[in-house]
Amino acid sequence: MGEGGVVFDKEQDIFVSGVDYFKHIFNKDTITTPITNPFIVPKCISDTDNEMLIKPPSEEEVWNTVKDMINDSTADPDGFTTKFFVHSWNIIKFDVLEAVKDFFNGSPYPKFFSAILVDILPRIISINQTHFVKGRSIFDNILLVQEMTLDINSKVKGGNIIYKLDISKAYDNLNLNFLYKMLSLFGFSQVFYPVE
Repeated sequence: MGEGGVVFDKEQDIFVSGVDYFKHIFNKDTITTPITNPFIVPKCISDTDNEMLIKPPSEEEVWNTVKDMINDSTADPDGFTTKFFVHSWNIIKFDVLEAVKDFFNGSPYPKFFSAILVDILPRIISINQTHFVKGRSIFDNILLVQEMTLDINSKVKGGNIIYKLDISKAYDNLNLNFLYKMLSLFGFSQVFYPVE
């Protein structure tokens, strides 16, 4: 179904409709609201944090990460399991360390990088962020809203107000430049995003 409820039943029309839909969503020229007051975004990442994030890990750190992984886990269906890496470490460690070095020189993020972020993410993720955060539930926000609506008539200086925002499909419409700006405001090094 297309815009305005138009139903497509021919294969070519369905194809064109799908392409048009995603072109619109991922259009680089999509207008984004500028960040007019960057001071409301807390700088959570210090220079020390950035140094830790971009510093290549030692052989010992890589080895400890490999050992701590689940034995039967693998990066992809045709990949080698962690057990293979542990048992073959003396043979393959130089290649693994070279891959890690390549990553720190700009190659895509490997899985071990997430272990480094464990200390930093709690400072970035708001206490109000409940979805997709381990140990939190979206129902926490529902309960919070229920409590707030019960207290809406409480006497306070300035009055009370509740906003309902429609954020459906916000993930489809995020502009990369906005995300890069947010990374910058959080304090991440320019290594993590392109500089315009």
